[in-house]
Amino acid sequence: MKKAITHPKLYYDFKILNNTIKLCYYGNQFTDTGKRLSQAVVINSNFFSEEELIQLNRTEYESLKIYIIRQEKVKQIYNKKMMFDKESIVKNSLLLMYNFKKEFKDWFKNQNILIEAL
Repeated sequence: MKKAITHPKLYYDFKILNNTIKLCYYGNQFTDTGKRLSQAVVINSNFFSEEELIQLNRTEYESLKIYIIRQEKVKQIYNKKMMFDKESIVKNSLLLMYNFKKEFKDWFKNQNILIEAL
């Protein structure tokens, strides 16, 4: 049975609004021009901090690294089975994920956090 895929999110901002927190992020949705679409989720809470935002992104970054490793394995399997159309789809998806990984690294760099320590 296949595992459900949850795509990592890069959280970039939050707003506290009347006992709720609006978390803004980039996920796996894209605009017509190919840029990641800004999205938001609202959680019930009356407190949130930059540290919590950083921790969320650390967790999401780890998920992204695992996602990439799994997709690399899937790509290899498709190649061995000569399922080149499927391999090409996964390869294109991986390119997006490697670009997303760079966005994470840039975000952490802007926060003065050494990503290699994660």
